[in-house]
Amino acid sequence: MDARAGFGAGVTEALVIVTPFEVVKIKLQQQKGLAVENLKYKGTLHCGTTILKEQGPIGLWAGATPTVCRNGTNQMCLFAMKANCDKWMWGKNEGDGMQLLWWQVRAASIPHSRSSTASRCPSPQSTVAQQAASAPARCHTPQLSMSSTVHFGSGLAPPHRLCAPLAL
Repeated sequence: MDARAGFGAGVTEALVIVTPFEVVKIKLQQQKGLAVENLKYKGTLHCGTTILKEQGPIGLWAGATPTVCRNGTNQMCLFAMKANCDKWMWGKNEGDGMQLLWWQVRAASIPHSRSSTASRCPSPQSTVAQQAASAPARCHTPQLSMSSTVHFGSGLAPPHRLCAPLAL
């Protein structure tokens, strides 16, 4: 159940928030190095409204498939691993009614491996949990991110490694 809920959350996140903002961000980044008078987009809002006028609403969701795959699988792994860590660390099972104390929730939380909160996690199990949960994401996220970026037309070269290095 946790994996399905995580996948659903990731798909929703990708479609509602991430993809439209990624499209606008990449369109703005493509203008780097142009003279100010040659810029097609004058800012974030201008870029979004121009895309809507020229391509319609579907223009903001260009490249959604790799973004949906990336976010869906990331959240699926994180939700499932969080549930497994709660079970392993505290004996909590889904639906058992057990309420974790605030410090238990904090200790079992899985922050992103490069966030500043990762270094403040109080338990060694938490570090193991976050690394385990983020391992699948480190392998597929660079490729899926590159797929969506190339789809948006940035022309970036593909990554040289299959998996990003482990961030310990």
